[in-house]
Formats: sequence, C-alpha cells, structure tokens
Amino acid sequence: MLSGNLAYFLCIIAWLTVHALSFSITQDTSLVNDETNTILVNSLNIDFDALKNNQLFPETFRVNFVANGKSYSINFGRVPKDQNYPIGSANINILESGSTKKYKIDESEDEKFELYKEFDGLSIATLIKNNQYVPGQSDEDQFRILITIFDSYLGTSEIFPVSNNQGERRKRSVQRFTYIMQTRRVEDQNLVDQKYVNLIKSKIEKKSKRAAPNGQPFNLFVEVLLVADNTIYEDHIRFAGTNDTDLVFLYMRTYFAHYFNGINQRFQNSFTNDPDLRITIKLTNFLFLTTPADSFWSDPSLVGISSVSSYRGRQVVTTNRTLEAFKNFMNSLSIPFNYDHAIGLFNKDLWEATGSNIEERSAVRGYSFVGTVCSDSRYSISEELGGFFYITVVARQIAQILGSDFDGGSDPTSSNCPSSENYLMTANIGGFSNILNQQRLSNCSILFIKNNLLENNFGAVADNAQCMINVPPNQPYDDYQNPGLFWTADDQCKMIYGPTATFCHDRNADMCLTLSCRVNSEATECTRTSGLGAAIGTVCDQGKMCSNGVCEQNLQAPLDNCVFGDDVVVNLQVIPDPLPKNQLTCQETLDYLSSIGRFPYAYCNDPNFSKTCCQTCR
Repeated sequence: MLSGNLAYFLCIIAWLTVHALSFSITQDTSLVNDETNTILVNSLNIDFDALKNNQLFPETFRVNFVANGKSYSINFGRVPKDQNYPIGSANINILESGSTKKYKIDESEDEKFELYKEFDGLSIATLIKNNQYVPGQSDEDQFRILITIFDSYLGTSEIFPVSNNQGERRKRSVQRFTYIMQTRRVEDQNLVDQKYVNLIKSKIEKKSKRAAPNGQPFNLFVEVLLVADNTIYEDHIRFAGTNDTDLVFLYMRTYFAHYFNGINQRFQNSFTNDPDLRITIKLTNFLFLTTPADSFWSDPSLVGISSVSSYRGRQVVTTNRTLEAFKNFMNSLSIPFNYDHAIGLFNKDLWEATGSNIEERSAVRGYSFVGTVCSDSRYSISEELGGFFYITVVARQIAQILGSDFDGGSDPTSSNCPSSENYLMTANIGGFSNILNQQRLSNCSILFIKNNLLENNFGAVADNAQCMINVPPNQPYDDYQNPGLFWTADDQCKMIYGPTATFCHDRNADMCLTLSCRVNSEATECTRTSGLGAAIGTVCDQGKMCSNGVCEQNLQAPLDNCVFGDDVVVNLQVIPDPLPKNQLTCQETLDYLSSIGRFPYAYCNDPNFSKTCCQTCR
C-alpha cells in the first residue's frame, strides 16, 4: 500500500518514435524525491500495434513500466465510440432571442481520437491524432496519448503529455511533447460550503447491499451543461488580453475542460470498486453568456441584498434567490440538446440568505438543490474566481444534485462518516488531515447517492435517474496539461485579481499552498488568500514545480536562477531611492534612476535589486 502522504509520482518519457512494426515511447530516466515519497517509475515503454493500410489508430497497445520495484504490463484495446469517455462533446453555445445556438469555431481546432480500455481491468486511455500533422513530418508528431491507470497498489494515476516548449505553451503546435505520470489529489481550500436548508431532500429508505443484475454495476452518465455568466466572460477577456470572441471562447473551453477532468476523476475514484454503480461526469455543453441582459439571473438588483451591494470588491448575490432565478431562467430557454444537470458560474460573492454575521454569510461558495438530477430543479450555482480553485466546490454541487448529504450530520447515514475524515463532502473544506480522502466520496455519500439513483435493493435504476442511462456522444478532447504549464503564477494572479495584478516573486516559498499577489498596479503589499495555492505544474523555484500544495523537484522546471523573470520594483522596498509611482518595471526603474543622475546599472550589484530584476540585470 502507498503511504498516506503520497503526493505524486513522476517520470519523464522520451519522444514518440516509429519502429518497423510498432510505435514506441521509451524512457529510462526517473525523478525520485524522498521528502515527498515520490515513487520510482522507470523503464516505461508503450508499444503500439503497427498501423495497417489507411488505419488512423492502432487496435491495441501495451504499457510496461516499473514502479517501486514492481513491474507492470497493461494491455489496452480499442472500444466503441459510445463507451465511457471522460469528457463529452463540450459544444459551445450562445444565447440568441431566448434560444441557445451552437457557436461555430474554426474546424481546424478539432482532432480525431480513439478511446481504449484495459482488457482485464479498469484503466482507460485516449489516443489523439495531432490535428496539425501532415504526411512527411516526423512520425513522432502524429499522436498524443492520455492514460488513466487504476491499480490497487499504485492507486489512481495518469500519463499525459505536456508541451516541451515553455515559451510557447499557449500555442497549439506539432512540436514534440514530454509525457509525465502522476497521481491526483484534491487541492486544499479553506472554503466553507453552503449550509443546506433541505430545499428538496429525497426521502431515503434503507436498502440491503447487493450487486446489480448479472454482477455488473449500472453505468450512469451525468451530462453537464456549464453556464457562465457575463462576469466570467469578462474575466477571460481581460486575462486573454483580447476581444476576439473565438479566442476567448477557446480559452474558456480549455480552462473548464481542466475543471471537469478533475471533477470526473473524483467520481471515478469514488465508484471504481462499487458493486452496484459507476458514475461518469460528462461535460457535454457550454452556454457562454456575454451580456448582463442575458445574465439577469445573477443580477444583484434582482437576487442580491438591498443593504449590501458589494463586499470586498465583488457584487453580492444570495443563495436561494439566485438558485431559484437560475432555475427559472434555464427552464424558460429553448434548448435543442438534453442535459441532466446545469451549473451556473459567476464572479460574484455568494451569500447565505439570512444571518447577522457578515463573514459567515460571505463564506458560502456554492449552492444546490439536493437529489433533483433529471428534474426541472436539476440546477446548482457556484462562485468562480479563476485559478482552478473551485474544482472541489463544483464537484460538491454535483454530488448534492445526485443526492449526497454532508458527512457528519445527525441522520443515521451521514453520522457514520465523521467530517474530520475529510472526504469530499466534509462539512468544512480546508483541513489538512486525511488529505487524500478529499479526492473521493465517503461511503456515506456513496450510499446517499445510490439510495437516490437506484431502487429494488440496488437492482434497478430509479425512475428519477432514467435521464442518465444514455451514453452521450463524444468529441476529441484537448490533450491534458497541468494547468500550471499553461498559466504562470503571474497569469493566475491576473485571473484572480485583474489584469494589472502581479505575482510576488519573493513569496514563492509557500506559493503552492497560498499564492501571494499584488492586486493591482498601485499595491505595495502582497495579498495572501488562504487556501488559494498555485495550480499544479506552476514553476515555484529553480528546478521545481507545484504538485498538490508542495513545491517539488520536477525535470520540466527551468534550472536557471531567474525562473520567474523580472518582478516589479515596489517603491521604497527594493531600493532606498523614492520612486515616482508605487510600482515600476525594472527597465522603468533604471530609466528613472538615470534621469535623476544615478548610475542605474550599478544597482544590479545590490543583491535585493538584482534578485528583483534578475532578467534585466543579466
């Protein structure tokens, strides 16, 4: 068994190369980190069957590797397109005259793919054909691969590609990829979720535990429609630095694809060994609202508090009124596709409907009907501030809509799972004990969900869950990349606080747990938001990247002594000379010093200044 504080394991895999009869990815170099119990993974080899005639994808392939002294060999075979894909079609839709309309984006963004499954196990894989590959280019540029491995010894892990070109990581290209392998765990968040008032609480009867018919679990697919109001759209306009709708929508799609990859993994972790039920969370459609008029369901003048228009710089909306308005809005639309659950996201401060303690009212992050998937109340809402910090909150809303209650309640079921065990549905997110439990549901939550979705002693799917028995169609899914390889620490600060926010370079020691930012170009102090750490894969030091709250050695991290580039020069903090503004860039600082008769580059001999302006002083 793996130790409880295992953070991840990582290996570097060489380029995809072609052989006479097969494709192969081979790597003998591994990264070992004793401090974080990193598992040694080496001699990893992926052999593909030779392609025949005009065949685009191999029928089978085999993965061999060694981890912690144990050898593994996993055989994969191609599965029909109607099986368990982790991400649905994820079509982008907009609103026109009260009806949704599919938004057309350049077809060159689409990619062909095939899904594979382990012959005698639960592991799955997706092989993606690079859309920019043309015959005559190197064979290693043809494919990218994503593998999710379920193993009782290793736990749950993934092999996935990351771009090898850090400087061009926002651009799609056929450049070679580096493949890494790691486990997942939930991000730590000091978020106090909603205190439900049992809006629609399903009546639960005790059922004896027995396997589904023929010894096989039922497979249910939750088709999710993600609705982003205009504040989310405006956030991504600012962050992407463009008003080009195509580019902004593509940016949003990539961002939320990362979201739901993480959300689905939590449910896969939870139901992998359940004898009765499998649940797949499938992001099948987006509805991006671009104007306040289309986003009236989150308008503070309609769903807010008259006495408190804003709090800490964000507009205030209330839980029950916003959820009810979102429900009415969605039910009034003409939507040409089916969905089982819709979640509305906004960058506003969600407040408890009543109460006298402002901090407690503001601490709410999400709100949901309970046990009402497939009904006309199949809705939830959540704050979204950027930076991937609300994956856990959204996962909790989906668990609630499926019928789960919080752990540690007074009823006979949830009382058997103390909140202190820190599973996904703990009453308070943010504890550091049993941290690996936060990537899965407790047995109590699983029982709540099964009692709501199954009937006849778990021998049939309940009437209220029939919408989830169909298998949604799938479209190619962008290659998985750690979000930190896509968005730098500076980018993440801008996502949270706005376009002029910057990362505080000298606060990198704990940035993986708490990201420190200057909130705008006038700020002289750094703001630390408890629980909001840098995303997985963010460079945090020389030769290191963030992994689940820890700054760890990683062969993909740059090795120079200026990994963040120049920081901003804050008045009277870096040099003793007063500056004309609270913040200046390094070059602006040197130009100013020159204008007042100083010898600017002499300042590069000062350790404090040279550290702040490491790029300029080279």
